[in-house]
Amino acid sequence: MDALKDEQGLLLDLGCSFNPWIEEYKKWDGFIGVDLSLMALRVGGLVDSANSGRLVNSNAHFLPFHNTVFHAVVSSEVLEHVPQPALVIQEINRVLRNKTIAVISVPMHVVDKLELEHSDLTH
Repeated sequence: MDALKDEQGLLLDLGCSFNPWIEEYKKWDGFIGVDLSLMALRVGGLVDSANSGRLVNSNAHFLPFHNTVFHAVVSSEVLEHVPQPALVIQEINRVLRNKTIAVISVPMHVVDKLELEHSDLTH
């Protein structure tokens, strides 16, 4: 989140779950959280009233926003769960304004070749 400490504007958290970064997001002009899990979004609404009206149930492959709306996008530990990660990255690019920032993280596991051949590559 250090990459965003001096940023302003409208932020999108893609795969927000119950929005554990809410305190950081309150510093922004506005924020919207998107998640496919209705249960996570409901918990987010209970955790902090600042989430009220800011959490959206949506598929990351087809975001319900106009082009170039957001000043930043955060997506933490999401891409490994979606069937078409490249399409999600295209959507992130579509909703970001020019010369803005995306902070994307995925898990990194050190595995040997044998384990890699027989494991679930999404985790």
